[in-house]
Amino acid sequence: MLNQPQWYVSGQACALCDQERHLAHIVRANDKWFAYDATHSDKEGSGFLLLGSFVRRGMAMEAAQAEILRFESDVPQASDSDRVQELTMGMLADASQTAGDARRRQHSQN
Repeated sequence: MLNQPQWYVSGQACALCDQERHLAHIVRANDKWFAYDATHSDKEGSGFLLLGSFVRRGMAMEAAQAEILRFESDVPQASDSDRVQELTMGMLADASQTAGDARRRQHSQN
């Protein structure tokens, strides 16, 4: 069990989790890292709240951590990230599919 939030780190996606929740994640797309608040949805309700894009992974992690854990101190990295990486990638695939479905519905209504 996690006593405090930890970062699960991989080359393409990282997740910040505590013992109860997936708090935030960052995802690499081309040369940018996109940070998301996993505790809040975006304005459309179709995905996670985007916090911003960053050139460096560390900056994206810091931005997500600062937003989610305003009163926490240093957050360690977990030793084994495979499980959370798979979960994060699956959630992102689901969010992408949901956003695509919404765009198709909007296009068909026009």
